[in-house]
Amino acid sequence: MDFELTRENVMIKNAIRDWVSKECTREIVSELDEKGEYPKKLIKKLAKLGFGGMIIPEEYDGEGKNILGACLVVEEIAYAYPALANCYISPTFFGGAVISELGSNSQKEKYLPKIARDSIITSLAFSEQNDADAEIISTTAEKQGDFYTLKGSKAYVSLANQADLLIVLARTSTPENSNDLTLFCVDTKTVGLAIETVETMGYQGAGFCNTKLNDVVLPAEAILGGVGQLGQGRKQMEKINDFALLAYAASAVGMSQGAFDYALQHAKQREQFGVAIGRFPAIGHLLTEVACKIEAARLMVYRAAWMADKGKNCSKEIAMAKCIGAEVAVKSAMNGLQILGGYGYTMEYDIQRYVRDSIALLSTGKSMDSLKEKIGASFGLA
Repeated sequence: MDFELTRENVMIKNAIRDWVSKECTREIVSELDEKGEYPKKLIKKLAKLGFGGMIIPEEYDGEGKNILGACLVVEEIAYAYPALANCYISPTFFGGAVISELGSNSQKEKYLPKIARDSIITSLAFSEQNDADAEIISTTAEKQGDFYTLKGSKAYVSLANQADLLIVLARTSTPENSNDLTLFCVDTKTVGLAIETVETMGYQGAGFCNTKLNDVVLPAEAILGGVGQLGQGRKQMEKINDFALLAYAASAVGMSQGAFDYALQHAKQREQFGVAIGRFPAIGHLLTEVACKIEAARLMVYRAAWMADKGKNCSKEIAMAKCIGAEVAVKSAMNGLQILGGYGYTMEYDIQRYVRDSIALLSTGKSMDSLKEKIGASFGLA
């Protein structure tokens, strides 16, 4: 087994790490977080460097399929600025990866070059107010001639207020099945679409929105993958959820490492009784426990991404990586809070941002209970 990154991915990792160190300093991130400001300038800079097209074929101005490379970018950004990582995930995984894999030819031609060049935001509008895991869908798409009229509402839609494109899950009826689900590509300028920002504890400037579809009329060609994919929403969602969970798992690893390094630096510098507090066993054990789990989570993410690049079935591995990643991100942030003591409870120190952002990972994408049920089903426990 070869655990070395390819030469290309090493270059990507080094390049994005260098960029983050210059563009995402603690002063810049703290200011944007405090203002709750969408990091538009930083997203544009990432797009100019070509990082937005890492899962888009070259014929659509992308860099070719490199899922592991995109995960490396997410990890490095989340290390310093988790909210920006969320902004990068949206065009790269929700847009580039999903449209490249599942879009029709016309959808690829329409959206992929814009995503690759400008990192236009794509949001997944699956969940509803009473069901964050999108298992029960009340939003409907009624066929009227060559058009569909969408009615309903969506909740927990990441970055919908900044998006150019929403991928909306709705209930459709066909002669064969009255309980089908279908995915639609909805431009955010479409008449009848209303988006309301929701105030959240973390991910300031890159949070979640509620979305209402008030008689949104779409042509049949707006169905993700074209008219032939009518009623195939459940099957398509399996692939999309894999992309989303893998991206969030990579973000969790970066966030974990960022919180760990921040706490480690404090443990080396802060002294009590003339000794750095990191030398006390109670503090040292908190750090070493998290360090082991971060490395395990990182290896799981890299393996799952490698499998995805090879076209292997890796849904179970991705679910495992997201579970472990989310848990260690919260653990790393909370241990860091404990290590900083009273300092950690103040807004002046960055550990509070890692705490606020990491907690969202417990439910982002899929709830932990849902993921564990999925993993259990792979063992024949369903």
